[in-house]
Amino acid sequence: MAVSAGDESTSTISGCFLAFVCLGVVIGNVGQLMGLDCLLTSLGSNAGPYFVLWFCSFFFNLFFWPVVYYRWKAGIITKQMINVTFTSRIHILLVAIGISDALNGLLVVYASNPSRVPNDLQGVLLQMVIPLTLFFSWKHIGLLEKKYNYKQTLGAALVLGGIFTALGPALENIKNGDVQFESGTWWAAVLIISCIPAVLMNVLEERIFNQCDGYDVYLLLAWESMYQWIVMTLCCWVDWLPKYGTSASAKETWTNFGNSWKCMFQPNLVMHGHGLNLNATLLENKTVADCDTSLLFALVFAIAYVFSYVFGGMLMNYRSANLQSLVLVTSTPLTTVLWVVLKPMRVYCGSPAISKKDIAFALAAIPLVLTGSFLFSYYEPVKTKKKLDASASVASLHVQEEKKPLLNAT
Repeated sequence: MAVSAGDESTSTISGCFLAFVCLGVVIGNVGQLMGLDCLLTSLGSNAGPYFVLWFCSFFFNLFFWPVVYYRWKAGIITKQMINVTFTSRIHILLVAIGISDALNGLLVVYASNPSRVPNDLQGVLLQMVIPLTLFFSWKHIGLLEKKYNYKQTLGAALVLGGIFTALGPALENIKNGDVQFESGTWWAAVLIISCIPAVLMNVLEERIFNQCDGYDVYLLLAWESMYQWIVMTLCCWVDWLPKYGTSASAKETWTNFGNSWKCMFQPNLVMHGHGLNLNATLLENKTVADCDTSLLFALVFAIAYVFSYVFGGMLMNYRSANLQSLVLVTSTPLTTVLWVVLKPMRVYCGSPAISKKDIAFALAAIPLVLTGSFLFSYYEPVKTKKKLDASASVASLHVQEEKKPLLNAT
């Protein structure tokens, strides 16, 4: 097919926009990794993971649905797009995405406590996302129609090589027997299993974009957030599940939930006996809360999550879930470098100490990860010819499955 001068211009813009989207994904994920430590520390010992999960899923709805309303009034979200949303084939995917998102949170956040899975091992186990994404995207699985060439395989191998370079010191600690499970080795399996709903969420998002050319990212994320919040609310019992949750009973869950809420929105309230004290020093005692900063860190964490969602959705729309999983890997070494630069913040937020060896390995990993991600993206077959700008992407909506229309245009 001949490429016109206009198409060449669009291609240049598309490459720049793709780099911008990838940067947004990385910034969002780094913000999550750093913000979660700071949020939990600011809330103190009573800030169980359930409150953080519920609050974020609730916040996403407060953000995405007004954005959807604005885009609908502006004509960006069309009536045809709304009609497609309520077809069974698309809506069932939206429900599955929301459920997968909630399950991923309920698994990974509870398992990521260092007393359950040591910090050194968490980074290693979570890299299962990459091979699982490649597997579930493979054409023979049936969710997507991906074929991989040897250049893409080389790119993925470089990314994995980079991440294992960054994790070199952690792997050495594991080899030397310095990593201990305080709560049982089965938590490692929980962390690995948490990767499955995370991967399914991304692959199913890409499936919607493939079936509905021009489907609005914000509309998808709004529905995903609604079902995520519903599932998260219905699964409150997980917090007092024996040997899994962090509360002994439903009453304790509710008490901790209320204390965390008051800490965020009533910082002048001193709650003696519950570990919530105003202006407490966190450098020595992480069980004492600093309620003055909790709302700030909650917003930073939630906004970083929104960044990750929005730019991740764009990346899966324009490219693939595979590239998204590879780009996310960059966040691990970058977070290590930023914790070094922001040492006072690292100490405040209770993040593990970082040695010179950690820094060296993290810096060595970044070129490998960036090179591998570029190779994978550059040699990835283009799904469709479409411009990477919002106005063009919604100019028309083509819904296809097996080359048959899902919904006739009205």
